[in-house]
Amino acid sequence: MRTVSGTLRLDLAQYRELAAFAQFGSDLDKATQNQLNRGKRLTEILKQNVFVPMDVALQVSSVFAGTKGFLDDLRVEAVLPFEKILHRYLSSGHETLLEEVRTAKKMTKEIEEGLAAAVLEAKKLYLADNPSAKV
Repeated sequence: MRTVSGTLRLDLAQYRELAAFAQFGSDLDKATQNQLNRGKRLTEILKQNVFVPMDVALQVSSVFAGTKGFLDDLRVEAVLPFEKILHRYLSSGHETLLEEVRTAKKMTKEIEEGLAAAVLEAKKLYLADNPSAKV
């Protein structure tokens, strides 16, 4: 989890700082707009329902999807519905990958590649049913 979420704190801090700054300026460069958009999606991905604990491996997969930019082309309001699809997809056919994430001491290249492939496949399934979820 630490490896995946390593940049999360910095990304969110930069997002908050830019969001405060953006209130005063209207013309932002593309990099600033991208950082603000990613920060909105990361904030969404961190939301959890009360009294509904989430498996650590599923948390890692969500944070991985957000920090690696897989959510950047989804609408902000589509992030949480996509997260549910991602978790269902991983739980129903990729139990070994989830177990590797759960037991690994460090994120390996193989785990990252497996998560990336799973996120892309779940995203393809989600967008097939929800084409308007894309920005």
